[in-house]
Amino acid sequence: AKRIERGEEEVLEAIIASTFQGKAELATDIATHLSSADPLIAHTAYRALAKLGAHEVALAKLDSDDPATRTGASRALMRMHKKEVVDALLGQLSTQRDNSKRQTVLATLARLYHLDGEWKGDSWSTRPDTRGPYYQPETWEQSERILNALNQILENPATPNEENSTLVALLGQNRIQNDRGLKRIITLAQSDSSLLPTLLAQLAEKENIPTEATPLVIQAANNAANPAETHKVAIRILLGLNHPEAFDALMSSLEALMNDSKASKIRDDVRNHILSHPKLENYVDSFVEHFEQDPGSAKGRWSAQALLQLAGGKNIGIEARESSRKTIESNWSKGAAQQHSLMEAAFWTKIPYLNDRISMMLNSTNAGLKQRAEGAAKRLGIQAPGKDTTPKIASLTPEEAVTQILNYKKGNAALGEAVY
Repeated sequence: AKRIERGEEEVLEAIIASTFQGKAELATDIATHLSSADPLIAHTAYRALAKLGAHEVALAKLDSDDPATRTGASRALMRMHKKEVVDALLGQLSTQRDNSKRQTVLATLARLYHLDGEWKGDSWSTRPDTRGPYYQPETWEQSERILNALNQILENPATPNEENSTLVALLGQNRIQNDRGLKRIITLAQSDSSLLPTLLAQLAEKENIPTEATPLVIQAANNAANPAETHKVAIRILLGLNHPEAFDALMSSLEALMNDSKASKIRDDVRNHILSHPKLENYVDSFVEHFEQDPGSAKGRWSAQALLQLAGGKNIGIEARESSRKTIESNWSKGAAQQHSLMEAAFWTKIPYLNDRISMMLNSTNAGLKQRAEGAAKRLGIQAPGKDTTPKIASLTPEEAVTQILNYKKGNAALGEAVY
């Protein structure tokens, strides 16, 4: 077969054509372009090797001294869920002493732990999980072998700290739950704070959080620079902890999310979780304190949402309900900052407790308050005073009522929620 040694456009076309025709005998030629300076050619080359199932060629390139070639070979192998690939990678891991090459092998094995499951139309919501690397990660027959090998490295006292850190990070990036290695991960995170996001991901589904992990969860929550997903997990854990520092750490995480302009979806998820949490009312006094200290701060605004839920939500204890209502009543009359924060809370929580007050604020002479009220009124389906010109049902004949119903093309979802 003729080697692929032409201009960039011709090389790209040749790789694609060879792949479509299933010409595995050209895999060695294709692999020479894994380190191409043209990112499109390099990308197409590793995807071609994966499509052709050319694991032997890719495995040979994984030992290359050229980092770009190794990366391309690794990316190809990550897409080949074969026993032969896992066998070869485990073999390389036992003999490879070059740190950079070992990291490439570890990254490849970690990615191979999962494969993308078959979507049957019933496992995604309207918002599929986009964390990656797979939409629907599932284990396969080699997953246990892979995790066992990774744990042996973690548990080996001779493993360098740098490699342990790399391995723990890979567990997090590839969403590998590792019960066996959890204690070791906790130990490593105690001396390397960069591993805290991975540790929290490991703890996310645990009912019982190890005592030695609690200070680390609090530490992660207090670091505003951590990713939004880490704060989301920290909040879920902290709500269930009985620890004197848990609430302050919880508020620190909430503050970080409020100040993260890219975390709107995570904020929505966190809001729904917090407002429905059975322990929310345990913190009513703390929410009152934060709101009264600074209603316009991130912590004050989250506290306003919690107080509104406790004042107008369902299945709330009498003491927490009355304390929240008293706080809202007394603070509403204090000024614009309190009113703005409470109306914003009504907007986000969609709790109708303040509907009458919001309705009156639609005529406010304060432009900022009026705008905030208009936004909340639209979301909650609140009509402005004197604006309702629709006929009363008692004034209509049956025929007129039926005509009104048939001619009504679009309902008001917010109004329906408020009524029912």
